Amino acid sequence: MLTKEEIKQAKKKYAGQRDCAINQRNISWLFTFDTRITVWVSSGKWHKRGTNKSDFCMARFNDTGPYSPENVKIITFGENRKEQRFSKKTKDLMRSIRIGRYTGLENSHRVGCICEGINYPTLISAARFYNITYQAIPYRINSKNYSNFCKEI
Repeated sequence: MLTKEEIKQAKKKYAGQRDCAINQRNISWLFTFDTRITVWVSSGKWHKRGTNKSDFCMARFNDTGPYSPENVKIITFGENRKEQRFSKKTKDLMRSIRIGRYTGLENSHRVGCICEGINYPTLISAARFYNITYQAIPYRINSKNYSNFCKEI
C-alpha cells in the first residue's frame, strides 16, 4: 500500500512523464494515473524505480507504440538503454547526424540542414545562429514541437 506522500509524488511524476511523452516525444499516452500505478505495484518493483542502471523503469515493447498497460514492461534502466541503442527508431533519429560519415564528410556534424527556410551548409552553422548545440538540431528535426523549424538536406 502506498502512503499519501508517495501518492502525491507519484502524481507529480505521472503528470511530468505524460507531458514529456505527449508534448516532447510525440508518443501517445493511454494510461490513467490509477492504471499506471497498478502496473507498477503489480510488478513488485514500485520501490525500485529510478534512473540508475540497476533501477527499474517502464519501457514500451520494441520502443514503439503508445504508453499503455498492454504495451509496457518493467525492466531495468540499463536494459531499456540497451534496447534503445538497437531499436530502428533510435537509429533513424540518429541518422541525421551520422549521415555525414557516409557521404564522405570528415565529421558527421557537417551535414547541411534547412531551418525556418534558411539553408545552412552545416549543423554547426545552424546551431550557432540559434545559439544551441549542433546535437540539438537533429532533435529539433524529429520533434513535434519543432515540426516547422528545420529539416535535413
